Amino acid sequence: MKHLFYFMFGLLLLTGCGKDKKDDPTPKTPAEAVAGLYTMSSVTSGGTTIPLPYAANGVNMSGTVNVVVVAGKQDETNMTITLKITGSPDTGGGGPVQVKAAGTGYELFDSGQKIGTVQGNTLTLTDDDTIIVAKK
Repeated sequence: MKHLFYFMFGLLLLTGCGKDKKDDPTPKTPAEAVAGLYTMSSVTSGGTTIPLPYAANGVNMSGTVNVVVVAGKQDETNMTITLKITGSPDTGGGGPVQVKAAGTGYELFDSGQKIGTVQGNTLTLTDDDTIIVAKK
């Protein structure tokens, strides 16, 4: 009986002491840190905020922001913004966006002008009186 106890205790130790799992590696570059597909959670224009996805009176509205790293660039991405509205063709735009580390997050620039931020999994784009908030 004593040998069975030692065997079970040893087996428990072996199964309980597995290798430590490593956390996902920290992205190496600012572009890698912000890259990914974001789903729009709200659009504000002219002081009116519309939570997304929106559905009322047969109209559905949703959107995405897709951020892709430019090969060989540590701080440059291509960003594509797509807005889908029932009964209308998908609208979109985008282009190259530079990414700079800023405190605990990142700032986004288009031709030297700041257009947004990324904090954690939340991307915020600002253009005049329009604000788009999207989450990974």
